[in-house]
Amino acid sequence: VPFYTNVLGLGLDPRRAHNVFQKKEDKTFWVNCGPSQFHLPHGDVPQVIPGSIGLMYEDMNSLIERLEKYKGEYEFYDYEVMDDEGRCVKILDG
Repeated sequence: VPFYTNVLGLGLDPRRAHNVFQKKEDKTFWVNCGPSQFHLPHGDVPQVIPGSIGLMYEDMNSLIERLEKYKGEYEFYDYEVMDDEGRCVKILDG
């Protein structure tokens, strides 16, 4: 969940925020991205979504700053800027 909220800048949905503090194994988190949501199950085996997901940001510089800031905390990702104007950033499975 911290990757989605801290790095990607998505919001934790308050209807499932209480799950952050629960000790049970079968909890699900919801993070909001504009009018859409990611439903993130918690468990020992990570959920892998094949393919790619596109997100639009009003300020790409803020996203790039967060990617740099948290890069050492989340070793499972890397990123690359896809064009000279910084309008497209690809986050890679590290």
